[in-house]
Amino acid sequence: SMPRLLASGDQTIFNFKMNVTPPKSLEKWGALVTAFTAHLVERYGLAEIRQWYFEYWNEPDLGGFWTGTKEDYFRFYATTARAVKAVHPDLPVGGPATSRGQWVAEFIRFCRRENAPLDFVSTHQYPQDEYCLHEGRKGSPHEPDMFFIESIRSVREVVDREAGAGFPLFYTEWNTQNCAPG
Repeated sequence: SMPRLLASGDQTIFNFKMNVTPPKSLEKWGALVTAFTAHLVERYGLAEIRQWYFEYWNEPDLGGFWTGTKEDYFRFYATTARAVKAVHPDLPVGGPATSRGQWVAEFIRFCRRENAPLDFVSTHQYPQDEYCLHEGRKGSPHEPDMFFIESIRSVREVVDREAGAGFPLFYTEWNTQNCAPG
């Protein structure tokens, strides 16, 4: 959630009113991230924090979670990643934390082009995503029960192609589907 004083708008989601707008100032946002990250290092120690993986925002590819554009998110990420690395270059940072592997290729290319820190790629996947893309599975190119694994393989191929074979890929939000007979 974007802190109210840094938010560029007042759009929220969920009962707890999570602000989903980009910051009105990337400079002030970066200063907040640096201060927060430095606080974490001071409180928990560098040895501990170096084991943490910093990922910012949630599913910016879905309009309900991010009101900015893809390019706004990429700039937001670059500012955030640089702010984390300003505290210590060994702190792992990555993204884009999108749904269904969206934006992964473009995100990696952006990071490379803009020299934005990227230590891992992250995304989210749910088995029911197939039904969001293909209502009732109509038109799905996947055999039954293969969407999830084939989607993961596809994202892995993109990451290998764009960032190098074996570049870290994390699924930081996922679930399974209960298909037990009822």
